[in-house]
Amino acid sequence: MYVWLWRRLPGPWIVRVLEATALLAAVLALLFLVVFPWVEPRLPFTDVTVEDSTTNEQPADSVPSGVVPQEQNPAIVDPGFSTSGQTLGLGATASKGARA
Repeated sequence: MYVWLWRRLPGPWIVRVLEATALLAAVLALLFLVVFPWVEPRLPFTDVTVEDSTTNEQPADSVPSGVVPQEQNPAIVDPGFSTSGQTLGLGATASKGARA
């Protein structure tokens, strides 16, 4: 398609580049100024469903499903570097034999 369009544009090479650029700008302007604003209200992106928080209440001390409490999270415990499998906090580093 691009070869067909390139061969149909009149003039030497530099004029064809300028004409192709002008055609591209015209198509983009038509899309952004006419087509997209016309299509946008017809798209389903504004149909948002939000649950009512009063019907889906949880006790304050409960943990949402899929969340592992910190003391049970095995990613936080590093038995190779901590003593007796202690939970390491963020930014804390511990190694065997190293003292701060």
